[in-house]
Amino acid sequence: GGAVLALFVMAALLLIWVLDRPHLEVPVVSFTVGVFTPLLWRIANSWVVMEQCKASYIMFGTLIIWLPGAQLIYGVHELRLGAVTNGATRLTKGLVNAILISIFLTFGWQFLGRNWETEATFEGERTNL
Repeated sequence: GGAVLALFVMAALLLIWVLDRPHLEVPVVSFTVGVFTPLLWRIANSWVVMEQCKASYIMFGTLIIWLPGAQLIYGVHELRLGAVTNGATRLTKGLVNAILISIFLTFGWQFLGRNWETEATFEGERTNL
């Protein structure tokens, strides 16, 4: 599942590159992962019985490159060394990236991850969203 999802992410990155919009990388990739993860889970579930919570392994394995851990660590490190402007800027950028990932991942998941009308997952169970 993760390899197939990576193909969709690469297609989204190619589209961003062709349109010359590098500032849209994090939202578009997060949205793409959110849209295609439930679809790939459903296909995999038709072959092998798999709980829906296992889809998170596919999702977060693909998104790990965009997680802002290094930005947050270097931001705190620079603050500790006295570079307040650089440290605060890195921390702010890391937090904004984390927020963008969570928002667009959730938006993407809503398209194929649950039914809008019944608030049920593909398995027919109510969601907590």
